[in-house]
Amino acid sequence: MPDCAFTRIETERLALRRFQARDLPDLAAYRAHPDVLPWQGWSSFGPADAAALIAEMAWLDPDWPGRWFQIGIALKDRGRLIGDIGLFAPAADPAGARIGYTLAPDWQGQGLAREAVAGLIAYLFAARAKRRVVAGTLPGNAPSQRLLMALGFRRLPSLDLDGEWGFVLERPAASKAG
Repeated sequence: MPDCAFTRIETERLALRRFQARDLPDLAAYRAHPDVLPWQGWSSFGPADAAALIAEMAWLDPDWPGRWFQIGIALKDRGRLIGDIGLFAPAADPAGARIGYTLAPDWQGQGLAREAVAGLIAYLFAARAKRRVVAGTLPGNAPSQRLLMALGFRRLPSLDLDGEWGFVLERPAASKAG
């Protein structure tokens, strides 16, 4: 079932929310940062790209089959955008989701990416009834690989995601009352 009313997911320090017009400068800045570009699927990103992404995400649904849905990662106490996290709902696998995330370099190393990914996973398993979440990282992206492993993902060498290493997390089977 689509979630057209999606607005936000809250964690201890973060609000995972739809983009807002005021996010444009921060979104354009961190996505174009030279420490971010090598790990992403784009070669450049400017204000026009940020404006287009904000406009597109305003009307998309998190479970739109075959489309990426990007969610802003904002500091809950200040509302400032510090990154984004995306999910992709494969049309052929409604029980699965693929995720990806980007965090501004100034906010890395503080556990915020882990908190954002954990918040999205909880939402996907509980609210979206997903059974499997897949993530990919480039082979040299050790921090992202450690983050996924710390959250319970396991690397599947047979899972190649367009040249990225594939990691998978499956929802534990419901416990049976004994």
